[in-house]
Amino acid sequence: MGHRGIGLRLERTASYRDKNNLVLFMKGVLPMAAKGLSHIALKTRDLKKTEEFYTKVLGLKIAFQHPPNMLFLTTPGSSDLLNFVKSSARPSGAQSLEHIGFKVTPAGLKKTEKMLKARGVEIDGRRGKTAIYFTDPNGYQLEYYCD
Repeated sequence: MGHRGIGLRLERTASYRDKNNLVLFMKGVLPMAAKGLSHIALKTRDLKKTEEFYTKVLGLKIAFQHPPNMLFLTTPGSSDLLNFVKSSARPSGAQSLEHIGFKVTPAGLKKTEKMLKARGVEIDGRRGKTAIYFTDPNGYQLEYYCD
């Protein structure tokens, strides 16, 4: 398992500076939101089980909730949000989500793997000694990596 890259050829057509960041407009491509990616929303059939896995097993924190159907989690040290939306529909491969990656230190990777094994979470795969892959209760594949 590894990262799959998509080769894109973009032509620079214009640029401007916004708060010390060079923003490029590419021909035929809209610019990314100026503040970056803020959250990823994923479906879950069991919001409580998802909350327990991500907070008690992986150590994410609850950022906020929109009861009864939405939960927003944050990773320690970042403002990234992982949003789970309660849905009766099962996540499917048709959504084309490969995995969700979390960057950790080498020591954090070893600690995470040990903790997952202790809790009975199976390691689905590896990328050398720098990444492990496992599945959450909803069937989403997660990657913890340190490279």
